[in-house]
Amino acid sequence: MTYKKSTKRSYRLQTVIVLFVCTVLVLSLSLAGILVAIDNAKSTRSALEDKVWTIATSFARSPVVIEGLENEESQARLLEYTEEVQSETNVEYIVVIDMERVRLTHPTPEMIGERFVGNDVEQAFKGETYSSTAEGTLGESLRTFFPVYNEQTGEQIGVVAVGMLTDHINAAVYRSQAMVWIGGLVGLVAGLIGAILLARKIKRSMQNLEPVEIAQLLETREAMLSSVQEGIIAVDAYGKIILLNEAAVRILQKAGKTDHVLHKEMAAVLPEFELKDVLINGKIQRNKQLSLQELELVVNRVPLTLNDQRIGAMVTFQDKTELTHAMDQLSGVKSYAEALRLQTHEFMNKLHVVSAMVHTKSYEELQAYIQTISTYYQEDVGWISRHVNDPVLVGYLLNKLKMVKNEGIKVQLIGESSWPSIKDPNQLNALITVIGNSLDNAVEALQDIDDPVIELTIDVDGEQMLWQVKDNGKQTTQSQLDQLVEKGTSTKGAERGYGLYLMNTYIKDSCGKLTFTANVDGGVTLRAIVPIRGVEHD
Repeated sequence: MTYKKSTKRSYRLQTVIVLFVCTVLVLSLSLAGILVAIDNAKSTRSALEDKVWTIATSFARSPVVIEGLENEESQARLLEYTEEVQSETNVEYIVVIDMERVRLTHPTPEMIGERFVGNDVEQAFKGETYSSTAEGTLGESLRTFFPVYNEQTGEQIGVVAVGMLTDHINAAVYRSQAMVWIGGLVGLVAGLIGAILLARKIKRSMQNLEPVEIAQLLETREAMLSSVQEGIIAVDAYGKIILLNEAAVRILQKAGKTDHVLHKEMAAVLPEFELKDVLINGKIQRNKQLSLQELELVVNRVPLTLNDQRIGAMVTFQDKTELTHAMDQLSGVKSYAEALRLQTHEFMNKLHVVSAMVHTKSYEELQAYIQTISTYYQEDVGWISRHVNDPVLVGYLLNKLKMVKNEGIKVQLIGESSWPSIKDPNQLNALITVIGNSLDNAVEALQDIDDPVIELTIDVDGEQMLWQVKDNGKQTTQSQLDQLVEKGTSTKGAERGYGLYLMNTYIKDSCGKLTFTANVDGGVTLRAIVPIRGVEHD
């Protein structure tokens, strides 16, 4: 499989977060700044207009102003008073105009006594109060006109014009807006710092990995989970299933668990795995056996921790039958090799004996020895060779029978037809397992029995091979025998009983049948029937 390197540029997580946050902040702060600046400008202008209006109103009603308009002798006092008010209120000018449109006060002394400039003053001489923006001698300004009345007669005697240059108003507006933009800039800097800190925190929470690296790890993890033969199930700290690989689904379906279990509570859908105990005590459990429906599993349970915090648990499991198949394949090869080694060793010993007798010319003893070997051959080797055509099984059987006889047990061989040569390795391993375990069980059952006898039947019935082992051991009941095929059930103590369980499993896998019968006169008869397949008849 070849991998193409991506040409698309990928940005670091911190860069992406900073750019995104800054973009959002610039847009939001700019929009907010514009709206606030517009509103602030309106408020500032309105406040300055109100200020000018208030000054004009109070100034026009001042007795000094009224006196100055009515009496020329008081105009010096009026001019002094105007300068004081103008200085205190920070307006550009306060102009007092008589009914002849002549200025009585002005910031520029040369303008005093001159006619007022502007067409917007006429309405004020008609008794109206208003504000306007117009070009004057000092430049464009916002000015408010307020009529002045004689308090006794109520007759209008003049007009007061209070003005503020628009340049100064605009400057005040800009100053107010500057604070808005400074605040926005400070917010942008704060957002930038926050984005950097947020990016670092997020990256730390992701084990300092970039999103691209996390995606690659996820893809690699999925590939690994799909390739392993073990079932894997992981739960979070609350016992909810968060991971389930293909092998787990396959094994669960084999056990009859076909429901969708992902994102469900482990204790509710698969209580047999007992992961809740691992979440609580945090103890690792390895190579534990578990029954799931009729399926036997080998299970490992481990807690999942991160920074000394338990974040979940994981269970890995495998079909025990698959493991035993592999183990028994090795066991069969080992047994066959051991049988060959023993036969070779025994053959060499016999050759040495024959050689020694020939060398010493002990011909009568040699004849007797050869007769003994011939008898053994006829009884065991010859019989087995005639009834079993597979060389592996022949060697294995001869080795097991020799071990049985070494225990002082008499063996009776029964059978008419011969087994064919086995070409199916799985069936060969199954037969080796059945032969070995059944003879071992019979030998153990005959311990402390006087005149122990094993009656061994090897035969063919139609398209089925028959293997039967009958012993004269102790009396037992049929109900006890019916429990022997259960895993771990044995009359020999704890941690025993797996041999019969394995035999029953192999026989079922070979579509055969395994039965146990309690003999009336004591002992047990084991009977295994295996269909013939993948064989060659001689």
